[in-house]
Amino acid sequence: MSNPLESRDAPAAAPRDGALFIAVISPDRQRRIFASGALARCGNVHTRDIDADTATLAEIKERLGRSFDGVVIDLDVDPKRALALVEGLCVDSSLIVMVFSSRSDPQLMIHAMRAGAREFFAV
Repeated sequence: MSNPLESRDAPAAAPRDGALFIAVISPDRQRRIFASGALARCGNVHTRDIDADTATLAEIKERLGRSFDGVVIDLDVDPKRALALVEGLCVDSSLIVMVFSSRSDPQLMIHAMRAGAREFFAV
């Protein structure tokens, strides 16, 4: 089994040139691809994906290090785990944490914001 944390990390010394490095976190590969594609169309955004199903919070934090400007987390597959991840990433971090969901559930939005998410995208 391959380690989801080994592939496609943003290099620590990558030239920034105003580009944003965003990690897309979801247990669902197709949803990571969708979110990465949407972000790439924004221009000057580089994305990397992390499989939330196989990576622990500690592994995700280690992978993110200081190479990423922000993360986008999928709330749909496992909202409880995703919200715990949002909260865990926001503790002692200047990382910008955003979430996305196919549901425009006001309660889910409130929980995400209370956990520390700065933005909620309904897709």
